[in-house]
Amino acid sequence: MSLRSQRYTLHLCDTKGEMSHSTCAQCGEIMTTDNKVKKSVSKRGKQYYMSRCRTCIDDSETILRKLKKDNPQPSAGTPCECCGRIDKLFYDHDHSSKTLRGFCCRSCNSGIGLLGDSEAGLRQALAYLERARTDARSRSPSDNKNNDSDQTGTTH
Repeated sequence: MSLRSQRYTLHLCDTKGEMSHSTCAQCGEIMTTDNKVKKSVSKRGKQYYMSRCRTCIDDSETILRKLKKDNPQPSAGTPCECCGRIDKLFYDHDHSSKTLRGFCCRSCNSGIGLLGDSEAGLRQALAYLERARTDARSRSPSDNKNNDSDQTGTTH
């Protein structure tokens, strides 16, 4: 199960096994030809569609336009509010409350989003890093000397 969404996507296939319908990743509505938004077309003509319906995409674009109007972007040279790096800044907004959290660089904004836009997701990632660091420290160099062997079975 994903941190980002606990909703499952339903894929209905036609007789050739091609996906004919799916559900919007945001609202769960069945995607139809009327509410699908084309993402791209391959060189062979295969069409790819966005995972959200037209209504959800339009709603989020409206929210982002309003946030941009009410909160002008900081001047160039302003550091990322998350990592402090000076880079191009992006609007970081809370998808549930539809409010601006701040301005972050692409890496921080993407990272927060990929971790589910939640404190729980960040805590899970932090716990993972802490476990990995602890595990690495618990392995002493002497343990590795005793267990190293090449493919012939001789130890070094």
